[in-house]
Amino acid sequence: MRWVFGVLCWLVVGATARAEEVPPTAPRYLGNDDCRSCHDRGSAAIQFENHIPAYYIWSQEEIADRIDAHHRAFLDLIPDESENPSSGRLSRHIAELMGLPLHRAEGQPWNEVALGWEKCVRCHLPQVAPEEIAPHQGSGRPYDPVEDNIGCEACHGPAEKYRDTHYVLAEGETREQRRARNVKAGMKDLEDLPTRARLCLGCHSGLDHEIIAAGHPDVGFEFHDFSLRQPPHWDPREASPLEYWAVGLSVAMEDSFKVLAEEANLHQPLPVFDSPECFSCHHKLSQDRWREVEGRLPVYLPLLDRLGLSEEKQRLESATECARQAITSADPKARETLRLSALEAAGAAENLVSRVAELSRRHREDEALASALRSDLVRPIQAQGRRLAPEIPSAWVIRHFDQAQQIYWALHALAYDFPAWKGTAGASASPPLEPVNRSLDEAWRGGIGFRSIEARRKRFSLECFNQAVQDIGTGMEAVR
Repeated sequence: MRWVFGVLCWLVVGATARAEEVPPTAPRYLGNDDCRSCHDRGSAAIQFENHIPAYYIWSQEEIADRIDAHHRAFLDLIPDESENPSSGRLSRHIAELMGLPLHRAEGQPWNEVALGWEKCVRCHLPQVAPEEIAPHQGSGRPYDPVEDNIGCEACHGPAEKYRDTHYVLAEGETREQRRARNVKAGMKDLEDLPTRARLCLGCHSGLDHEIIAAGHPDVGFEFHDFSLRQPPHWDPREASPLEYWAVGLSVAMEDSFKVLAEEANLHQPLPVFDSPECFSCHHKLSQDRWREVEGRLPVYLPLLDRLGLSEEKQRLESATECARQAITSADPKARETLRLSALEAAGAAENLVSRVAELSRRHREDEALASALRSDLVRPIQAQGRRLAPEIPSAWVIRHFDQAQQIYWALHALAYDFPAWKGTAGASASPPLEPVNRSLDEAWRGGIGFRSIEARRKRFSLECFNQAVQDIGTGMEAVR
């Protein structure tokens, strides 16, 4: 009997050990309707403190003149000829130039055709396999990537393992412990600004040559500007405008260098149209990506200086200069030099992200820092400006649209009224903004709404913008 009992114990212990060795299953997707039951307007969850009806805000066409376009990201690809004959014209034009399938059988809905546009649906639709969808339970409908669009779980992560407990604060549990528990259960840590910025840039950056050449609109992205031009379904006071801008800029620098290194890779399977045969008629594609880097550096380097990161700034500048020389070199071997330099710069920028996040958090309400950065961004560089851009009747070195775009976004983020920002509350409220300068706004916008970046690029006047920036600098000097 003892022998039998021993064998049984061995079998039970062995089976238990083998069960423990099996990795836990990944959380699956439940669908927007599961979130809606608590996060809609007037839902039962309104009893919770600081409750924001996130689902309602996300799902609306417009709130306070602002739109969260994520809820219709896939719909933007689909022509709705019953409503508007020209609907989807741009997506069809891009698909045609890219050689994507456009044939539609009689009665076949356009969404089935668009699902075959692989390069488009990478961003316009959540990439969820059938086995990642949980069996349907309860009311509402099951998860459907087409119906849910870029919805709750596309950004917050599959909710199967955190839905019922993510709001519960267990006895003795701190908010940080609850946050860590939720992340372990599959929720993306969007309270961490670098994590959130990287998630956004996953779609709002780095379009390749093929889709750009086919006519895809500009995806120019700045974390602060885009976050608060949507009706926020989060508390906008969770981070200051200075934090949003500084962290977003730091992550964007990292992203720009990584994409530049990718496109300089001689062994990548897809061509980047950077050969002499291509740029004998067109400019080198790497110079397009370089303009992103060059546009961000004039606002990023002063930020590093003001945060006391001078040594880290020097390492970034050194790698950036090597990349710049490789971009302009005629040496056939320069492309590999560019790739290595861009990787080194990307590493330096990546290491800076957490430091910038930490320091900007520490200085989140530092009006003196914001004022000093504004002064840095409107300071003239006399001789160099006139030598490089003699046609501009000012002393500035803003030579192209990408630089102007970053200067404009930075000045707007740094011009927020901090005491008023702290008093902002409510999901549809926007932190109050003091216009940086009316002439700067006019020079930048040119009468075009913020959603038409590509149209603004075409109508943009470098001369007017430089003059507006110089006027701001002159005004700030006069105040001193």
